[in-house]
Amino acid sequence: MQNWSLGYSRSSPHRPAMPEAKNENAEEADLSHLFTTVDGEDRRRLNFYIQPRLEPNLHAWLFDAIKHSGGRIANEHREVFPRRGYILIDPTSRRGKDLIHSKPNDPSKPIWVVSWTFITGCLEAKRLLDPEAFARTSPVFLEPGYARLLKVFIHRSTPREARSNLATKIANHGGIIVDKKKDARVIICSPTSPKLLELRKLYPNSSEKAIESPLWVDECLKAGEIEFTQRRGGREP
Repeated sequence: MQNWSLGYSRSSPHRPAMPEAKNENAEEADLSHLFTTVDGEDRRRLNFYIQPRLEPNLHAWLFDAIKHSGGRIANEHREVFPRRGYILIDPTSRRGKDLIHSKPNDPSKPIWVVSWTFITGCLEAKRLLDPEAFARTSPVFLEPGYARLLKVFIHRSTPREARSNLATKIANHGGIIVDKKKDARVIICSPTSPKLLELRKLYPNSSEKAIESPLWVDECLKAGEIEFTQRRGGREP
């Protein structure tokens, strides 16, 4: 499971810090060419158009994450759609829905309209994913009341395969998997693990942490939004 820590710079609440990629062996992964493609002997940057008027925090995060991973922002300097590449949208917004209908995806054409969660999904997978799967994927794992990507730590009490599946679901819907509990907004822990009690004692009535079970992820996806099933710190309501 890949762990990403994509936070916000302490010096600027509106400019996100650059991402650091780590795998379970704490080895740094080089994703600087993730959003590139090889054309003969040349490496070409993939084009990304970011829907205008997204929330500033989200727009800034996407901008930096794409460029840090080798991509090119097609509308960085002027409002222009790329001839090939990806149009990143918020499919829940009016503008996003308009773009879905005005530029329907056609496998024969080199341009895709996808949810911006395509970026978080690719970063977690460390590869380009099928854009068709992100045509209407709604962002779910955002901090309530903020356009900030939710940071989630998945405790090792959860089986490895389940951790990988949870990480994919969260990332494909806009969340970020972090490798340290202290960086997380939500900690997912097996309800049968003795670590659950330790976490509740570690974060009693915390305003910064929520302790949830693995089932919480599917419950949020079903609801289409984050719904904490426990009070902060993992205490039952």
